[in-house]
Amino acid sequence: MTRKEHSTWIMRKAWQLAKAGADRFGGKAREYLGEAIRQAWALYRETGAASRPAFTTFKDAVVKTIIVPVAEKLAEIAIAMVVLRARRFARRAMSLFTIPAPVALAVVTVSTCSERHPRE
Repeated sequence: MTRKEHSTWIMRKAWQLAKAGADRFGGKAREYLGEAIRQAWALYRETGAASRPAFTTFKDAVVKTIIVPVAEKLAEIAIAMVVLRARRFARRAMSLFTIPAPVALAVVTVSTCSERHPRE
């Protein structure tokens, strides 16, 4: 959590405590806010960072639920496209080194022919 998120957590907790105090003992929540802030700081120091709830905004929720899965899927698609292009390139490169079938037959027939050309 960032520094701002820490202070936001403390102030939200302080307002919760102040409202609970106002409900329990009467009065307004802002009258209890000073002591509630002290209690929130004490809770913040007592609890470790792992036990504190992570601050989640709407933006964080959208990023975690929509953007990250879509980005992962796009990465998979990009990898598949790279593999497909590599296969196509390899196939084309190999075709440069192979002799087409009609040319190969002509080379074989010319080289195995024992007769001389009639004009010679």
